[in-house]
Amino acid sequence: MAPLPAQWPRNFRPNPGNFAAQFQTLSAAIGTGGTALTGTATTTIFVPVPRARTFAVINASMQGLTAAGGDGAITAQLIRLDGSTAVTLTAATSITAGIISSASKNNVEWTITPASNGANVCVAGDTLHWAVVAAGTAATAPNLKGCVEIAVIS
Repeated sequence: MAPLPAQWPRNFRPNPGNFAAQFQTLSAAIGTGGTALTGTATTTIFVPVPRARTFAVINASMQGLTAAGGDGAITAQLIRLDGSTAVTLTAATSITAGIISSASKNNVEWTITPASNGANVCVAGDTLHWAVVAAGTAATAPNLKGCVEIAVIS
């Protein structure tokens, strides 16, 4: 009879997803190649999310080459919809050339600032969207991706 293998030391290799959070990056196109902006209106751009998973929104950013332009402020903010209740996850931040430019800032972080603990956790049935508000005419179409980094909980 062969001897039993030693119980220690041994190499323990957990399978990803069984012992730790899985991280994913979700994105939605804004402007060129995606949803067009409407001047003097709020445009809702939904982010595709895992349908039957619980996850936490841990980071958001705006990436791209062309900023929005117009005769008024153009801002974007990330919102979680829990049924019919809107939970704001980021402050409204400008997506115009002063913030986003191809020369220096083509990946701008949006700080996640939920009003309460756990407000950034999404469960099955919740949705995420970027609310883009154009105060005036949106003359220059942006070429941006609104990115959301999530940690899958279960």
